[in-house]
Amino acid sequence: MLRQCGPAANQSPVLDMTLERELYAAAMAADEKVNMKLSARCEQRLHEASWQDELDKMKQVVDELDTKLKYER
Repeated sequence: MLRQCGPAANQSPVLDMTLERELYAAAMAADEKVNMKLSARCEQRLHEASWQDELDKMKQVVDELDTKLKYER
């Protein structure tokens, strides 16, 4: 986040750089929070996906058993 113009007449260059560092740190902290939320959501979806795989396997077994029972009747 670089400025195109120099510091205002009442600002020293050191103060201006400190402000920019603080703004950059705040932006990075906000980005870190967003990244943590996205990461948590991805982990949740992976967990749900693994449960979905198990559910699909169970449905397949139930369907196979249902088919066997129909033929045995």
